[in-house]
Amino acid sequence: MHHQKRVEWLDTSERQIPQEYGISWTAQPIQELPDKLKELLFGKKQQKYFIITQNPDSGYDDVEGEQYQYDNHKPNFRSFVEGSNFIVQSKINEVNHFVGYGKVGTIVQSKDTTKEGKSITKFVAKYSDYTPFEEPKIRTDEIHQKMKDQKSYGGRAPSILPIDQSLFAEIIGEDLIENV
Repeated sequence: MHHQKRVEWLDTSERQIPQEYGISWTAQPIQELPDKLKELLFGKKQQKYFIITQNPDSGYDDVEGEQYQYDNHKPNFRSFVEGSNFIVQSKINEVNHFVGYGKVGTIVQSKDTTKEGKSITKFVAKYSDYTPFEEPKIRTDEIHQKMKDQKSYGGRAPSILPIDQSLFAEIIGEDLIENV
């Protein structure tokens, strides 16, 4: 007995990768491809900067400075990938503060069920780099408005908020040079 699957072969012989993408025809890991080429190949540009909300009473297995847990019910969970830069927002005495920033190293995925018995996928983002602020920074009304102005904000603040590079730099207080 033979096992067969129907496949559709794509003819890519006429496709040329423009010189501006700066790669040769040698194989490269996807993470090392220039952003312009990732956008050409995969459509949407991958997000690089986020504000994640991490509160001690959240019920998630968060470890300050080490890891962030979330699930597939959180908006923007697919965008938060290995290599993402993030700023941690947390409540201190009922006031939102930024407590540190870093980069996601690895993400471990597991299956679970909710209290209602529904299937859920959980993710644990382990940090490869983390820098706590010397003093937590209060989230000002001005910064909050800039967060609300981000495309992915929606009706209420998501736990994983994609932000632009300039807001990331403003919050951490450093000028950033984009890696090409």
